Amino acid sequence: MQRPNGVTDYAEVLSQPDVHWRVAPEAAVCFDAETPHNWDELGAVSPSCERLLLSPGPDPWTMVCHALVAPILGGGSTVIAVGGTPDQRDSLARQERAALA
Repeated sequence: MQRPNGVTDYAEVLSQPDVHWRVAPEAAVCFDAETPHNWDELGAVSPSCERLLLSPGPDPWTMVCHALVAPILGGGSTVIAVGGTPDQRDSLARQERAALA
């Protein structure tokens, strides 16, 4: 199955070689102009070792912190569910053995 354009599989991201650019902790992280955040803030995200089922909210910064940064820092994982009824999300969480967040 071919991935849709613009979709990144983070399993592939983690398997890439360790190449990075050093940035200043106070440098801006680019999400959008209305939500200025810096790299220091990403470093302050609490690690999560849990498997969580999340639904995207209105704040992209919070979603990135909870869905991507926290599990990477803590060895956890994330299931992202878009749409569905509360009962469907409960069922999905049981199937995925994930806690609802």
